[in-house]
Amino acid sequence: AIEVPVEFRNIPSDLMVTNPSFDQVEVRMMGPPAVLSTIDSDRLKVTLDLEGARPGTSTFRLTPDFFSPPRGVRVTRVSPSVITLKLEAVAVRSLPVKVRVGEKPPFGYKITAVEASPEMVKVQGAASEVNRMSSVDTLPFELEGTQGKTTREVRLDSGGKGISFSPDRVTVSLVLEE
Repeated sequence: AIEVPVEFRNIPSDLMVTNPSFDQVEVRMMGPPAVLSTIDSDRLKVTLDLEGARPGTSTFRLTPDFFSPPRGVRVTRVSPSVITLKLEAVAVRSLPVKVRVGEKPPFGYKITAVEASPEMVKVQGAASEVNRMSSVDTLPFELEGTQGKTTREVRLDSGGKGISFSPDRVTVSLVLEE
């Protein structure tokens, strides 16, 4: 058995794959051990051509005939044998940045000002996710060791949803006073 990478080609620019829950398939082969030991998984990679695809679900059946193993080697099984992809329209919006603070200020201190620069960022991703968003959170701004005015670059939080930001970081200025 060998793990073979899955690759997508020709994805229409207005679509994206929203359920890439796998990046490999297992291919079982039978043949002479000397030949099997020389097989490169990248040479057998699964390439799914999405040219002309439309939003919705696309199914691809992977049979042993899908692969071209070396002479004398036979593909006996592919797992999973069916790959189902969900394709969704891409949306782009400008949304305000919301600064998240990591912990409460120390006793006797309060945050008197918080500012993100830029205040708006461009968000790109699956329309169902992007259209649901009202703002973009930063990763937590940690207050430890902070006094007075502090300025720090902070990354934006995608929440692992396959969303990209432009820019992907903002400069946060925070004032902590007694």
